[in-house]
Amino acid sequence: MHSKTTCPRARILIYALGGGLGHLTRSVALARAVGGRAQVQILTNSAFASRVNGAELVRLNPDMGIDESRAAAVRSVNAIQPDCLVVDTFPRGLGGELAPLLEQFQGRKVLVARDLNPRYVQACELPRFIERAYDLVLDCERVPWLVRSSDEVLPRHRAREVLQLKSDLPCVLVNGTGTPRESQWYDAVAAALNACEVRRVDSWPALELYAAADVVVGGAGYNTVNECAACGVPLVARPWPRKYDRQELRAEKANRTVREIADAVAAACELAQLRSSECRVIRYENGAVAAADQVLHLLAGSRIL
Repeated sequence: MHSKTTCPRARILIYALGGGLGHLTRSVALARAVGGRAQVQILTNSAFASRVNGAELVRLNPDMGIDESRAAAVRSVNAIQPDCLVVDTFPRGLGGELAPLLEQFQGRKVLVARDLNPRYVQACELPRFIERAYDLVLDCERVPWLVRSSDEVLPRHRAREVLQLKSDLPCVLVNGTGTPRESQWYDAVAAALNACEVRRVDSWPALELYAAADVVVGGAGYNTVNECAACGVPLVARPWPRKYDRQELRAEKANRTVREIADAVAAACELAQLRSSECRVIRYENGAVAAADQVLHLLAGSRIL
């Protein structure tokens, strides 16, 4: 799976600030792909960090205010002094705090580039800043980075056992976190789906269980949409408003886009009747593997653009 490039003493710090699971999950995907070829830590302020395994986390208090979080992020980078700083999504940092730090940073600098709101890109003149500040830009959109490779997804019978599915009804997984309002929306959908076996997914990563799912109801974030597409699971997506992420645009990749609870229930019931889990074969390319190789080549002295 991996190239022979290894930097066992090199220290990589992945900046993954953002309140949800999205940035953190993608960063864990990269860290797992690096494996033991370098030392990897992930800087996160996610409120869901306690659910995550498979990586060494440097956790900031999610309840800190934005100014305090900015200062804590800078202190963490300066204290760790990594050989390579990988920044997920926000080139200048979530609050702009990385802009002055990157000018002084002596190690390699890598950006994980994801789709962003064009207004933000233009207002901060990001293309010019990225060209000046970073040694390597990784595209996580063309071949999505997934936190598990296809051989790590549980087979259907095992996923059904984990989910304790007992009837012959189709299985709908309702998978969503977010604000209290968003969680309440998912809870209401799960409660209303009485024609299927429904599981309100609380484990991480849900991707491991998708072989059992005939339908997933979730948001239109990077991980949910790309995971369902990779596993061939029909997705009923509810796009939520985000300051930087264009979930409305990404939801176009889903099988159905909904906003109302009743519409989500109807769409899930319709798609569930296809019984897609019974004949599905899950095989996909994990873009995090090639990305990890690029980072390690950069650290070894081969600049890849």
